[in-house]
Amino acid sequence: MNIANLLAGIASFSWILAIGVVVFIVVQSSRGKSIRNASTVIIIAVALAIVLSVVSSGLVFINPQERGVVISAVSSKGYREPALTPGLRWIIPFAESVV
Repeated sequence: MNIANLLAGIASFSWILAIGVVVFIVVQSSRGKSIRNASTVIIIAVALAIVLSVVSSGLVFINPQERGVVISAVSSKGYREPALTPGLRWIIPFAESVV
């Protein structure tokens, strides 16, 4: 298992956790219980999920026997000129993809 897939799984789990925190706080407040620092907890959970999602979408693992062509929305040609070599590589999150 490579680190890029592991980080994507952690990002997915963090979104589930953030949604769970929001649901828990809403349920507790609807029952009349006051929760201190509820907005801070929600902001931290959502911020962590966003950061992990951005980082995981920017990391790409290229297997040793493969090369990666980067399809880019920011490049004038529509792709990066040099192919990615094997290993863990960084691309621009949400603007590039690797084939």
